[in-house]
Amino acid sequence: MLCLLGHEVTPGKRRPPVAGGGNLVSVGVLRVTGMAPDQGVEVAKALSVISSRNKFIGTLNSNLDLFEQILPYATYSYHANKSAIHPSQATRVVGLCFMSNIGAWEEFLGRIFIRYMAGARTPSYSPVLKIGACHSMDHAIDVLAGKSDYDITKGYLTWTKFADVISKATIFFDRGEPFTKIPPVYKDRIADAIVIRNRVAHSSEKCVKDFAKVAKSFLGLAPSASLPQGTSVGKLLKGTDVRHFQTFNNSASYYQAYDMMFRHLAYMLVPD
Repeated sequence: MLCLLGHEVTPGKRRPPVAGGGNLVSVGVLRVTGMAPDQGVEVAKALSVISSRNKFIGTLNSNLDLFEQILPYATYSYHANKSAIHPSQATRVVGLCFMSNIGAWEEFLGRIFIRYMAGARTPSYSPVLKIGACHSMDHAIDVLAGKSDYDITKGYLTWTKFADVISKATIFFDRGEPFTKIPPVYKDRIADAIVIRNRVAHSSEKCVKDFAKVAKSFLGLAPSASLPQGTSVGKLLKGTDVRHFQTFNNSASYYQAYDMMFRHLAYMLVPD
């Protein structure tokens, strides 16, 4: 069983349609036609970008709680308390929390992009669609994939590179908004976050070199300098001398700076 943007998918089968067959029309506000009232409510819930935002925030909350619980074990002297978690294991948990956040961010982008294409809106915001609203989320996915009855078991839509997300957004949304509203400095930090996440997942030469470049920047080192021995993702993220995050430079650690940034961006993309 696979999961696409919150929907369970059986391998080899078409994605399940939106409740009520996805007969959705958007003319300024979200409308559902040809359905019983309760069906319309279910479609509205499925299309809710606010619920997608809240799901993302929920993941951030859960991982932040774990980060705060594990952080003391990443800084203490193991030799003084051998019954506790080893610091190296604790820093690995920090990296895994961060990797989970990045996966949730990518899922969040995909969920709201497709829902906005299908006519979703919030009480205060509605993106202007260049080609009008898609008839359903299935239709939006087909449009993005450029294929009819797109089977996600044979291909997938990626939301990893934010530059690619913006490129797609400029095709479907007027001025690419809301995705183009994100300031350049945070676009750069998103790109750095992908590099950091990749280092958690992979040990290839490219991942190691890319991570070293980001780590040197975060640590204030020259590109030609050597990283301190033992610099890992977890050690970098628990670092307290935060730079390059503007408003969030006063965060207690790089992990928390990213946490605050992603919360801020979530509300930029999906305002109340």
